[in-house]
Amino acid sequence: MLPRQPNNSVIDGFRCLQHVVTQEKPVGVSQIAADLGMELTRVHRLLRTLSHLGMILQTDSRKYAPGPAISVIAAQTLHATRFGEFTKPGNRANDFVKIRDVDSQRADRLFRTTCI
Repeated sequence: MLPRQPNNSVIDGFRCLQHVVTQEKPVGVSQIAADLGMELTRVHRLLRTLSHLGMILQTDSRKYAPGPAISVIAAQTLHATRFGEFTKPGNRANDFVKIRDVDSQRADRLFRTTCI
């Protein structure tokens, strides 16, 4: 449930981050703004901040791609949540895990975990 006074900057920053990391190739500010229905100036400011943090990086063509910090956070999350336990043969095979998409109002995306 959304708090009474949500911080829209945080929400929009996560929307931008999620958009960049789910693209198959680097994406420009104008495309991100259009895809997300956000103001160009706001998107640019958020991307610059995310870039400063290392979450994304700006390519030579001035487009954005996932940065090194996103991999660090992903690894820390996998370790902290003991996600590896789900992927060991015989452990919770075929469990369903709900993942909340920051663009949706409810956790409606289901991903099936599989054994390696």
